[in-house]
Amino acid sequence: MSFWLNVLSPIAAGYASEAIARGDGVLSLPTISVRTLFLAKLALAMTHWLPVYDFAGQWPKIGLMLYPLLFVAGGIAIYRKARRETDETLVPLLGISKRQQQMWGGALFASFAGLISLFAIPAMISEYRQTRDVYAQKRYRLVQGVVRDFDPMPAGGHKTEDFTVQGVPFSIANIHSTTYGYNQAASEGGVLRAGLPVRIAYFSRGGQNIILKLDTLAASSR
Repeated sequence: MSFWLNVLSPIAAGYASEAIARGDGVLSLPTISVRTLFLAKLALAMTHWLPVYDFAGQWPKIGLMLYPLLFVAGGIAIYRKARRETDETLVPLLGISKRQQQMWGGALFASFAGLISLFAIPAMISEYRQTRDVYAQKRYRLVQGVVRDFDPMPAGGHKTEDFTVQGVPFSIANIHSTTYGYNQAASEGGVLRAGLPVRIAYFSRGGQNIILKLDTLAASSR
């Protein structure tokens, strides 16, 4: 913040001094001096928006989509292994052998995981397409301001990271979230913190504001 104080303080002082010096009993907008105008332009020239996240570079989360299929494969592996077993000891409560019990267990496990996959995978694909369409068609909103009401996610997770910008609420999950958009809490190396100037492109889905672009204001090194 020292950069902003050093650059903007003279500008603020210039406005204040001119407002007092030129006052004639009537509240009026002061004339901007050459010095104040120069400092204002200098402040703009020495700052720029630094891109932090852009949905354009995000691919579908294939790993998460295929995750349920690992359980299907696990159930199939249990079933095939049980078929090769020779233990025909009877299980009294079920009236079947241990080999049959393992076969049924593997088959049911694979079937249940497969049923979940039938719903989960299309839903994740649909979510990606919807997010991509909103981004491509620029059907998002823009908000620019300072991060306020910052409630960080603890290092162990277990909750979202919440904050507001100009009264617009945002909640960030961890980097392993199935939700698309910016999801990197400060405890996971994210850039957000209280008082940080940001510019955010977002859209609403299911009562949550999804961040499609995130820029932060930074001082130029030039």
